[in-house]
Amino acid sequence: MIEKTLDTKPEGAVNTINIIVKADVQGTVEALKESLEKITLENGVVKILKAEAGNVNESDFKTAGVSGALIIAFNVK
Repeated sequence: MIEKTLDTKPEGAVNTINIIVKADVQGTVEALKESLEKITLENGVVKILKAEAGNVNESDFKTAGVSGALIIAFNVK
């Protein structure tokens, strides 16, 4: 399990958790995206950077590396 802490910024600052969503079909992508967008955080927000059907590829890893995003993949390679 990957754990991302939200207490690394000064008090009152809003933290952003960047996420890349990949799934086998577009319907699953949309369901995951909608569920993630409903998450409420006390001192932060969830931001979906990319949400698409298909396998996780090199571009996804580069985007995650630059932005510090988490990759959430469902039923893909």
